[in-house]
Amino acid sequence: MQPLFDDDCTRERALKCWDKVFATTFFSERLEEEQRAAVAAPAIITSAGLLSQTAVAAAAVSSAGGGRHA
Repeated sequence: MQPLFDDDCTRERALKCWDKVFATTFFSERLEEEQRAAVAAPAIITSAGLLSQTAVAAAAVSSAGGGRHA
């Protein structure tokens, strides 16, 4: 538990200490899940942005009056 009291103790190091105290991998596994989710989140946001831009572009085309569309 001593590393928890160090000024330079990181979250990852603290969670590994808790894993050791409780003889588990629960805490470090949660950190890994959070890190994976953080990497995936920007891709999801970007996809949503592209979809909304496509919808706006589609609404800008008016097919009223027939004829050719440019």
